[in-house]
Amino acid sequence: MATLYSCGFLFDPCGLVALIRKNRPDWQLGKLNGVGGHVEAGETFHDCMVREFKEEAGLLVPEWKRFVNMRSPDWGVAFFHATVPHLGDVETKTDEPIVVVNAYQLPADTVPNLQWLIPMVTTNEPCTAEVTYQ
Repeated sequence: MATLYSCGFLFDPCGLVALIRKNRPDWQLGKLNGVGGHVEAGETFHDCMVREFKEEAGLLVPEWKRFVNMRSPDWGVAFFHATVPHLGDVETKTDEPIVVVNAYQLPADTVPNLQWLIPMVTTNEPCTAEVTYQ
């Protein structure tokens, strides 16, 4: 059975996005990624996203919108986005710090797929996609 994850990008209207500086897994060490984690038994992708963001960034965001799914035989990830009036209430709640960056000029140390995932949301064009890896 595939391991399932949710991952989200929280934006403000000025083009800032809250990301998390990862300590694990090893391939993400020190890199910025969206906030998220494992989908627990009996939980929907959306419920996981709400829970994970609250646990890791201290903010309850109930209105996440799914915009892309990625999957392989071993894993599946649902990606979400949401917008809040300002990111001032976001705070680090774990050993992985929350960082607010410009969504239009992502730092070089972001996980590579964010370079195309975040622009899918910031174009303001309706977009849904499914990406499958063999």
